[in-house]
Amino acid sequence: MKRQLITSIEIDAPPNIAWEILTEFDRFDVWNPLIRSIDGNPVPGNIDR
Repeated sequence: MKRQLITSIEIDAPPNIAWEILTEFDRFDVWNPLIRSIDGNPVPGNIDR
C-alpha cells in the first residue's frame, strides 16, 4: 500500500529570508532535529516527487 504524508507550516518571515535559512544545508542540524543532514542543489520552484 502506497502512503503519502503531507505537511505544511506558515513561516513568519519574508520569502528571501526563509529561502536563505532553508537552503543552508550545512547548518540544517542546528534548527531541525529530525533531518540531520541534506545535500543537493536547491532551485526555486523545483519540486522533485
